[in-house]
Amino acid sequence: MKLPAALKLANELMAEHGLTQKGWYFNFDSSVRRFGACHWNSRKITLSEKLTTLNDEARVRQTLLHEIAHALAGPKAHHNDVWKAICIRIGGDGQRLYTEAN
Repeated sequence: MKLPAALKLANELMAEHGLTQKGWYFNFDSSVRRFGACHWNSRKITLSEKLTTLNDEARVRQTLLHEIAHALAGPKAHHNDVWKAICIRIGGDGQRLYTEAN
């Protein structure tokens, strides 16, 4: 997926799920070991710039929803049942890890 389109999608999804209104924002990062991250202390969701460009919109959307679910579930939820229920409720697949096969 092209980065400008991913940025637009991230901002739309974060606003749709109430994060933007709570001071959260989005950015790309230079990670190559993980696709996305939820940074509680800075209220930021990030995606790997490299992995974003190597994946299609559907996979980027799922990763964004995964990270948004972390933000909504709270910092102690990790990948527990609360996080999974929120992830599925907002349209995510509830999967814990990104793999190339996903």
